[in-house]
Amino acid sequence: MEPNHKLKYEREKRGWSQAYVARKIGTSADLISKWERGLRGVGMQHRQALCDLFNRNAEELGFIQPITSLIKELGNEASLDKDDPMNKGRRQLLQQALTLLCSGGLATPNHISIPTDLYITLSDTALRECWHQINNNTSQASEILSVIAPMLINMALEPSPYQQQLASIATKTLLLRVIAATHKANYIARELFNHEAIQCSRLSNDHLLQAAALTYMGWTYLVCPPVRPEKAIEVAKEALTANRSEKTNIASNCHAIMAEAYSYLGADYKQTALRHMGLAQESYANTTDVLDYADCTPYTLHHNAAMAYLHLGDPKTAIQQLDKSLLQNATPRGQCGSLLYIADAACKINDYDLFKTRFIQGIELVETIHSDHRKALAKQIANRAPKDWLRDDELQKAITKLHV
Repeated sequence: MEPNHKLKYEREKRGWSQAYVARKIGTSADLISKWERGLRGVGMQHRQALCDLFNRNAEELGFIQPITSLIKELGNEASLDKDDPMNKGRRQLLQQALTLLCSGGLATPNHISIPTDLYITLSDTALRECWHQINNNTSQASEILSVIAPMLINMALEPSPYQQQLASIATKTLLLRVIAATHKANYIARELFNHEAIQCSRLSNDHLLQAAALTYMGWTYLVCPPVRPEKAIEVAKEALTANRSEKTNIASNCHAIMAEAYSYLGADYKQTALRHMGLAQESYANTTDVLDYADCTPYTLHHNAAMAYLHLGDPKTAIQQLDKSLLQNATPRGQCGSLLYIADAACKINDYDLFKTRFIQGIELVETIHSDHRKALAKQIANRAPKDWLRDDELQKAITKLHV
């Protein structure tokens, strides 16, 4: 790590001691010294505090490389290594893009201090990092999205030569906020963000993105209480129309929505639900569209089918589907959901051993991904489980974690 000459220069220019700066941001003079000598990195919280104190952005204080250099590297296929999203070099670049956007020095809700095309590049790149984070730590991703979203939305709503690009990025940002709000168990916010995503998607002139935003609304009607299956079916049909009969993962997701929605409507709609399950499988394209924002993968195909089978009163088939979902490359939040729903289904077939194993595994992941939504689900399942099962010491220990 190189010495941070810029930070030292800004401090000395003002005649401030390291102890003074430390007091102002709530840390130690020793740590300030280590930052300036390049012995320690500066965390996000302290970066923001220093930017506020010095009235400088992250680049001006030496926390990140110059914008032009970063943009050049972000456009370099070799450094990004798109085939390996966990590539160390690429991850560092993405994190720097996020730092730029969150530093407060580049943009506020009403002003940006760099050219719009550069801001678009940074925003689009930062969203890739958010997509990674939201699958692993929803709380951190939620905080980042709350910083970058207002500016993007404001710019997307203003007529300009960049409006379609900005509307596209704003839509994707809002769809990520939909996911983040769900895992914070903030269902009112989820629905609000989803409506905003649909509004921005219509300005993007991208029919697949419009279809994706509508698809998310379909799931919103099924996830957010009260469940509204009729509304979910209506919006899924609208999404299929926007999809223009193309074979995409979005089309597959639309049928998955309708399968689950019809399963809520009772036995009279069982065959309709099963038909849409089949259509979801048939229309699955096994491609990445809309930067994964269709959120439809081999994992979700099995998981969504399982949800429909649970509502149709067939827990054994639901467990089979959930087991298949776990064999796919599921994200931690996805794995957590499947494990907990297997535990729930195990209660219905009176399989104590399966319940115990999957429930404990699910709670371990709840702690890792910081999802209030999954935690609430785990509590509901515990409340539905036979009381004598919960006397088990290991289960008691797991349940205690839900109330910490």
